[in-house]
Amino acid sequence: MILEMIDNYYNRSKYKKFNQILKSANEIINENRMIEDMYGEKCKNHPIFNFIRLLGRSTQTEYLQSLFIEGKGPKQVKEDIFINVMETINIGGKEVKIFDLIERIDHKGSLKLGRDLILPWPWNYNRYCSALCNFGSELHSKEWKEDKINHCIELWLPVGVAFVHGGNHSITAGIIQAEGEVTPYQCVKMDKYYDYIYTDGVYYREIQSCEKISKVESLEFAAIYEIGRLILKNDIKFNL
Repeated sequence: MILEMIDNYYNRSKYKKFNQILKSANEIINENRMIEDMYGEKCKNHPIFNFIRLLGRSTQTEYLQSLFIEGKGPKQVKEDIFINVMETINIGGKEVKIFDLIERIDHKGSLKLGRDLILPWPWNYNRYCSALCNFGSELHSKEWKEDKINHCIELWLPVGVAFVHGGNHSITAGIIQAEGEVTPYQCVKMDKYYDYIYTDGVYYREIQSCEKISKVESLEFAAIYEIGRLILKNDIKFNL
């Protein structure tokens, strides 16, 4: 009984924070619309992506710090941050893996390591130390440069969050120094997710049945997920 009360209190707190984040996201979208109407033109990069970066910074910092503070690399990111792509949902009476809703597209341009929300996975202590000492224009080496062979980043749209799959340590060094740009090797569209899946900040659920799919692991990224729905609704584009 006591555990249930604690759980209910915790969930109410998450609901409140989650709804406040989405309220703020709507305010930013509406405010920017008024500003664009006033100037008669759209801005190159919508401020909602600055808000997404803000929401994700604490998680990014956790991933950057984990090896030095915890003595081990962070958890694998993609499946934990948003909903696990190996989960299944019911679509028209058939069990479908969420992974099968993903669409891969071309998206030209480069991500800025010092600006964009990029989640690396530094896992080797010695390589991490070496990268921090060797990559960067203010160190003994040359300025940070993209390695087309080693660096591998996947960009998820519509939210503009990127995951590192190769070159984790050198990319992490670039993020910390806010130096360098990387071209995503592929872009993933989550658009179809929004036809079947929503989150209330505590669970990811099926839209049709409201059945639970999985528990939310990150409140901030659950909010980012639903901000993606607002991005699509308002025809906002992520520009590199």
